Amino acid sequence: MNSAVSAHLKRHLGKLSETIETSLAEKLAGLQQSAPKTKADESDPKPDDDVRKEMAALKAQLKTEREKAREKEAYAELKAKLADKVRPEALDTALKILKHDGRISLKRDGSVAFVHEDGEMDLDEGLSEWLKSREGSMFAPPPNPRSHAAKKPNYGVKAPARTSSESGEIDPLAKTEMMLTKLGIRL
Repeated sequence: MNSAVSAHLKRHLGKLSETIETSLAEKLAGLQQSAPKTKADESDPKPDDDVRKEMAALKAQLKTEREKAREKEAYAELKAKLADKVRPEALDTALKILKHDGRISLKRDGSVAFVHEDGEMDLDEGLSEWLKSREGSMFAPPPNPRSHAAKKPNYGVKAPARTSSESGEIDPLAKTEMMLTKLGIRL
């Protein structure tokens, strides 16, 4: 049965492959004859206006993507620096306010500078000054409550030291006897 099927397929597939080869050869020959001249064949060195426009659009798109990537990296750096100095729940708000108020400047090399009334300054220095200001102080974390907590007065009084027999532990025999007594059983 298998040999009959394979013989039948060989016969028909052979004819099919020959038919495909001949039709492809005819189509390719027709395409080669009617193919338009390429830019290399023409003597005109000027590129097509459509190609120029497309290249300009792609260059502009590449430039904007690079700017976005640079801005994203810069704000990630700023966010990392602010993370230790600002309450975690207020971090995004602080970043948005700094960006909206124009306090952050991106340089051409991708670094971030803090913009102050006097001009640009180092980012760490500018952030520390901003956090001391009225506007930035609301984002600063509260002072550590443990460091400022009032200590309990000790008055020099200590609890007496207990030995293991005085620790209040009951031996197992006495414990069993108490439980049996509660149940109404006397030994």
